[in-house]
Amino acid sequence: MENKKVEFEDILHEMKDIYEMKNHDYGNSFGETIQEFGYVVAIARINDKIKRLKKMVKGDTMFVNERMRDNLLDIANYCVITILELDNEEVDEQKEGME
Repeated sequence: MENKKVEFEDILHEMKDIYEMKNHDYGNSFGETIQEFGYVVAIARINDKIKRLKKMVKGDTMFVNERMRDNLLDIANYCVITILELDNEEVDEQKEGME
């Protein structure tokens, strides 16, 4: 069990590294797009990744230099970023209620 906890933490660190790399390259484009167009953006991006996974599993399409694992990490990061946006929105609403 302890080994699984270490592996889990390793994956979390990998997700963080990917998040930092993509934020460096693209800025906070995902969060900004959610703020501009709403949470449907998050659902759409996550759904696109799920569709890619389905195609990979079914073998419908060959994906060059793209693995199922990469897509799962992207989905996980999109979910975490969406949670961050939700949490920040709640904090902003609480601040407004205090004014």
